[in-house]
Amino acid sequence: MTVGYHPDHKILEKYATGDLGVGISLLVSAHLDHCEQCSRHVSQLTADAVNSFMEPVADISYNLDSELDQLIGSIDTEVLNKSSVQREEDGKVTFLDKTFTLPRSMAYLASKELNWKEFGKNSRIAPVETTEEGNLYFIYLDKNEEVPQHGHEGIEYSYVAAGSYGSQSDIFNTGDFSSFDSQIIHTPKALSDDGCLVISWVEKRLNFFTGIFSPLNKIMWWYLHKA
Repeated sequence: MTVGYHPDHKILEKYATGDLGVGISLLVSAHLDHCEQCSRHVSQLTADAVNSFMEPVADISYNLDSELDQLIGSIDTEVLNKSSVQREEDGKVTFLDKTFTLPRSMAYLASKELNWKEFGKNSRIAPVETTEEGNLYFIYLDKNEEVPQHGHEGIEYSYVAAGSYGSQSDIFNTGDFSSFDSQIIHTPKALSDDGCLVISWVEKRLNFFTGIFSPLNKIMWWYLHKA
């Protein structure tokens, strides 16, 4: 089943309460910057979570406003502003003749040394983070090029950082969030003239080969992650 073009309620609820994994949280955070509807939803879920937490201590006399003022006053806003500018300046990914500005939540990833691997004529994929829970990838598709048909052992979550791509009958544009589970076999294809940059969090492994060719999936996975 495909879930698009927004995170579902369960994902947003976990995001609001801090129970969502780091990899997926990066994609959700990027989507929230583009989607007012989901941003409002998360704000409400966060408020509900705070109210639920505060109810047991509602009878305790405590000057929260005073404490909050002191906390805000102790923050060096000049340092924060400098950090924000630095993130914006560094949040660009460049390869071949392409330059993309990463979403704010992922700007720090631009400082990583990315190992881009070729597939197709001008398309590239770069592993960014590898963990036991899943792997984060930058995937660039040149116009009319596609990711080879594949299935999923876990769930593949994706965020469109730039451009647009088609997956079966669905079209995903900049800012869209999607998830593809083990029931989906698809062949994503770039539709925009300047290509498409997708950032994906993949649980377990993608399977490009089936039947007697299934063992080649391990080789493909090794190729994607080797230095």
